[in-house]
Amino acid sequence: MGLFLSKIAKQFEEDAKKLTGKLAKEICHQRRHTQGDIIECGVWRGGSAMLAALTLIQNNQTHWKIYLYDTYEGMSEPIDKDIDIHGATYRA
Repeated sequence: MGLFLSKIAKQFEEDAKKLTGKLAKEICHQRRHTQGDIIECGVWRGGSAMLAALTLIQNNQTHWKIYLYDTYEGMSEPIDKDIDIHGATYRA
């Protein structure tokens, strides 16, 4: 875990202070019992994705794809086509 934190701390010092070995273990546990890839929406500086990637690499689970999405500007206001899984529209 020390290697992870040292790599992350260079760019994400505040976030790295909050990360623990328990979080890294949970990422690996969830990946072993879940199919599919990892998607992070609202990446900001990528600290969470970096932790996930380094954890997977350390645990020889390099077959997962990680997709990162960010608008770089914040989200636009919802429109009528923006609905939840029940079909209800979102309104600001």
